[in-house]
Amino acid sequence: MGKPVVVLNETWLADIVNQTRIGIAVEPSAESIVAGIVDIDRNYTNFKNNIDSACQEYLERNSWTALISKISNLSGLQLNAALESNDDSLLSQIGHDVTNCTPTLILTALASQLLIDPKRILKLIETSPPLSAAIRHALNSEEVGKDVKAQHFEILEFAKRTS
Repeated sequence: MGKPVVVLNETWLADIVNQTRIGIAVEPSAESIVAGIVDIDRNYTNFKNNIDSACQEYLERNSWTALISKISNLSGLQLNAALESNDDSLLSQIGHDVTNCTPTLILTALASQLLIDPKRILKLIETSPPLSAAIRHALNSEEVGKDVKAQHFEILEFAKRTS
């Protein structure tokens, strides 16, 4: 919890500690453990800085936003590029290249983005005819079950209420 650690060598935790330099991996002996504690005490500031960096990197890689970005990228909708940019020309490109995407993947990506930035995604839906067409196509597809369609509409209503 934000403190440098002493762990035992040859463990999965030692691999993480060595990789991130958030502590010291030592041999399983009392002398090695004491030496590790002394080393951490002498270099506490360095370890603390490494912990802060490792924590930030971990949270960036393992967040809901990162997961949803990955889903969106896999779908081909390119919603992330539009969200990260204020360039409206990107909005007109969304939905053009979804022919290789399954309707379920399109709806999943859209739903995930609606949960992160509902106001912006609702605007995208309204202003991007290709995206609107891709959504209509996905919702009319026989591949998509009634439960998925119902969930999509629930998420849309939630997004409208919260934006």
